[in-house]
Amino acid sequence: KGNERKGEETEKQGSKKEQRAERESYAEIMENFGVTPQVKNSLWEFIRHCQLNGRTVTNDKLEKLIVRLDMEYSNDEPGKAAALNKAVAKGYFDIK
Repeated sequence: KGNERKGEETEKQGSKKEQRAERESYAEIMENFGVTPQVKNSLWEFIRHCQLNGRTVTNDKLEKLIVRLDMEYSNDEPGKAAALNKAVAKGYFDIK
């Protein structure tokens, strides 16, 4: 029985480490997608807004958000930042 509990604890610790690693990789994702500093700041605010409201921005969600911003705003970096800032101001958890 003691070994079973240790195994469960190890699994729980492993998943917590994975969750921390996932959060830490936001910067890597932004870097890999070539997000500009202006948009990067707005993305960090958006992520913070989501987390403060009990929402988790998964890596997949972040990647899709960056791609949608690129598709909708192309090279309009101020437009991308404005869309993210508007989402935070209006309490949205996605861009409209």
